[in-house]
Amino acid sequence: MRIQFLGSGAGTDTPHRAGSSILLTGGGESVLLDCGPRAYDRLVMAGVSPASISRIFLSHLHPDHVLGLASFVQAMTFPYGHLPLEIQGPPGTAAYARQAVGTAALVTGMPGRGWGEPLEVPVVEIPPGDVREAGPFTVRTEQVPHAPNLVCEARRFEAEGKAVVYSGDTTEAAEVMVPLAEGAAALIHECYSLAGIARWTAAFDERRAAAVRRAFEQTHAEVAYVARVAKEAGAKLLVLTHLNPGERADELLDTARAHYSGPVVIASDGLSLAV
Repeated sequence: MRIQFLGSGAGTDTPHRAGSSILLTGGGESVLLDCGPRAYDRLVMAGVSPASISRIFLSHLHPDHVLGLASFVQAMTFPYGHLPLEIQGPPGTAAYARQAVGTAALVTGMPGRGWGEPLEVPVVEIPPGDVREAGPFTVRTEQVPHAPNLVCEARRFEAEGKAVVYSGDTTEAAEVMVPLAEGAAALIHECYSLAGIARWTAAFDERRAAAVRRAFEQTHAEVAYVARVAKEAGAKLLVLTHLNPGERADELLDTARAHYSGPVVIASDGLSLAV
């Protein structure tokens, strides 16, 4: 399988990092894992046709993971004429997709049809604990804790005798992530460090800086914990992503390697890995 990062940033203005989106190719099929802001732009830069993508899997409905959906659908309708495209995600995905697809329909249309005509995109809402076939992939979905009033899902994709696991966003949930990532060829996991947050927020006033730090501590995963999950799961490769503007690759690597002896990669937009 091949993993290509279209966007590796957190939900903020991070230079050189678009919102979360990953192109996963296996068994002759390509899918998107999340569709954050600028995902379509990154596809164009990588020379990948959106028409080659059969499904989009959404981990949850926060903006940095889904705001690229309307522009992606618009690009697929004209000039490609490639609808329908299946979208899979947690509860609430159908309502969000209707809005995103409706926005795209206002400004485009299928070739040979008028602009503004309704566009229909199949949506499947996936409950936690689900296991199903999606083209060449066997996909296992588990719920992970992230933010109130929102279901966030981590997934394991198996094809070609290998597994790739993607966490979306999550706080510490080793009881879920370790079994999900057991023996995976690659564990792709968001992370943060307190040092990175301190650098990022150094110019903020004290109240704002404290709010940002508290938000990450309550809704995201610190890098040492992520590395321990990779170790306990026996993952063959750990890829750290969803990085905020203050993170430094050398610090993240040093911390991760103190807890996990396997290879560690810091994601960047355009990075392509074969597993």
